[in-house]
Amino acid sequence: MARTPGNKILRDNAGVTKAAVAYGNANNIATTRTVTVEGWEHEIPEVEGVFRALVQMQAQAIDQSKQLLLDMAKETETRRRGELRRHYNGVQRNIARNDEVLNALIGKKVGISDTKEKKPKAVKKPKATKAPKTEPAKKRPTPQEVKKAADKRRTTSNPNSRRAKFEKMSFAEVQQAAKKRGFKAHGSKEAIINRILNG
Repeated sequence: MARTPGNKILRDNAGVTKAAVAYGNANNIATTRTVTVEGWEHEIPEVEGVFRALVQMQAQAIDQSKQLLLDMAKETETRRRGELRRHYNGVQRNIARNDEVLNALIGKKVGISDTKEKKPKAVKKPKATKAPKTEPAKKRPTPQEVKKAADKRRTTSNPNSRRAKFEKMSFAEVQQAAKKRGFKAHGSKEAIINRILNG
């Protein structure tokens, strides 16, 4: 079976798909296609057809709910109004359920034809190429030189800063300070300190 963007949505919402296929069969909308798997033919829902059937089902359900509301407004008998209300609520549940599937399919760009004419992009004139500049290659520092430079580097600009105070604390103390301030206390000591200072 070819993977199309809406197949997973149809599988996850089997009830809506089944209703849309039934509606499509009743209204001459092609909602299924036949595929052969290991010599056996199977009818599977066709995403575009199910989408079209759902759109028409929604339009019909909205008209039906509108009519039920008008009937409820006119009805004076309590028992009949209750029946209309229950029917209306059922129609509204179906509308909400179908809306979820329609929105998911629209999110996957189902129902949009790919035959739109694309405007040709303007061709840019090629720029004149310049001779590449030759710079002397910089010598890469050795790992020992990097470690020496890191030892000499100060982590904070001010020894009395908040960062310096946190860096002097142990890891457990930094975690406790984060928890007291309402921050998450997982990760490295540096990450927790950054979370406290940036939060």
